[in-house]
Amino acid sequence: MIRYCFLFFLLSSCAFMDRENILVVKNSVTGYPQNIVSKELFTQKKFSFIEASFGRGPSAIMSLSSINNDVHKWISEDNIIIYTYFGFVVKTEGLEHDIETNFKSLSMNKPLIQNVNFLNPPLYGIDFSLIKLGEQPKTLKKGWLKIDSQLVYVKREIPFLNWSNRDKFWINQKTNIVEKTKQHIHPHLPPITITFYYKYR
Repeated sequence: MIRYCFLFFLLSSCAFMDRENILVVKNSVTGYPQNIVSKELFTQKKFSFIEASFGRGPSAIMSLSSINNDVHKWISEDNIIIYTYFGFVVKTEGLEHDIETNFKSLSMNKPLIQNVNFLNPPLYGIDFSLIKLGEQPKTLKKGWLKIDSQLVYVKREIPFLNWSNRDKFWINQKTNIVEKTKQHIHPHLPPITITFYYKYR
């Protein structure tokens, strides 16, 4: 079972968990350089976490606070929140340009149309498409690890805005879990890169 921490007002032990390593994501101007996770850092962590960065900005460490219907909630010390569903970013809170989308049918294996809301500036009910472009075997360098993965390319397109980009998902060949992803979640944001580090009981 993946280890995570529920953040309740009365659960003070979680409020200061990993305070020195949870960084601000909002403006991509604070934090450490990218690819910061070492074996020592991973061992020190009690709970699952992600390393996230926008564009060429520095990385932030965000801890897993809850799992609900396969939606993983990752939170920073200043309440920047990223929700992921099997590797897809489906909702954000606290960013300069937040998004939320219907995640129930997200898949890399078939073309589909999804609905997304952009919250700043507000633009609701916009359709976007996801189309798998291809895949190839790829050795993923993740922290101190080397993982045999399948690199999957997915085209993300919003015809209404004449906007399209190519997302990437590195999927563990043994576990079928997304180990890393690079996604374009908003036209006004640089792509977000997320590396997942899971702690199991």
